[in-house]
This record gives sequence, C-alpha cells and structure tokens, in this order.
Amino acid sequence: MFKDWPDLKRNDQFGFWKHEWNHHGTCSPWYNNPKMYFQKTLSLKRHFNIFNVLKDKGISPSRNFILKDRFISAISTFPGSTILICQKRRNENNVFEDYISEIRICLNMNLHPTVCIKKQMWEQFQI
Repeated sequence: MFKDWPDLKRNDQFGFWKHEWNHHGTCSPWYNNPKMYFQKTLSLKRHFNIFNVLKDKGISPSRNFILKDRFISAISTFPGSTILICQKRRNENNVFEDYISEIRICLNMNLHPTVCIKKQMWEQFQI
C-alpha cells in the first residue's frame, strides 16, 4: 500500500487510507471487509494503469505546468467518464495557480465504468 497507493498531498498514509475506507469502502460491495476493498482497488488501479497512460503522453506527477487540453487528451481514452479534481495553491511568487490534485474514473457498484456524479464543492472537468 505504501508503494501502490500513497498519500501524495499530506503525507499521512494511515489517515488517508482511513478516509478512503470510511468515505468509499463502507459503501462498496466489500463494506464489511476492508482487506478485500483495498485489494480490489489496487487491482482496479493496475487494470486502468493511469500513471502509464500519462507517462506514455509525457506527463508525470510534478510541479511543472501542464496544459489542461494536453492532460484531458491523455486521459480521454478511459471508458465511462473521468473527473479531474482541481485545487489552487500558491507558487513561489505567492500567486495562486490551479493544479490537478485527483483523477477519478467513475465506476458503478458492479465496477463497470459509468458517468460520474458531480459534486458542487469541487471544480471539475468531466470528460
């Protein structure tokens, strides 16, 4: 889990996994089996392999600016719909910049790609 599903934002692994279980796992088909939930999510991560898709398009996690259209083009091959979660941060010149903090591939309860449900609290780009 440390290697395959790290917390890249806050560096709080156990808090992050606890959040993932409480927010997502408890409404999954494995709501009474955390081990199965995390095994399945890691299996889905390998199946969709989003990091390799981005890497093949020359995109890797970094502080470098990436054009939104380039990023969207890279992930447009994913089935169903994909949501990019964007946030703002201050750069070294104390100016706010947008950055992509999450990529979500939406699945239904049978783990088939589906249309994502938008939440108003996030600025999102749905593909």
